[in-house]
Amino acid sequence: MGLRFYKRIQILPGFYLNISKRGISFSFGPRGAHVTVGNKGTRYTVGAPGTGLSYTKYSPRKKAAGKTTTSPRSGKQPGK
Repeated sequence: MGLRFYKRIQILPGFYLNISKRGISFSFGPRGAHVTVGNKGTRYTVGAPGTGLSYTKYSPRKKAAGKTTTSPRSGKQPGK
């Protein structure tokens, strides 16, 4: 079992700064429904307060499309 670090700081009512050893994220929303935005993506959570039941949807951050370069073919077949 590893050591875990997590700190949640309330900025304004309904707005939080979350700090952990994996990074920083921001959460906002009313009790029972909130959105968390971090460097890996966005997490949407809806729950019934006091019941322990919730639904979470995760949308990973899209990677920037990198340039792909192709080298021109020489027209020669390998081995000949």
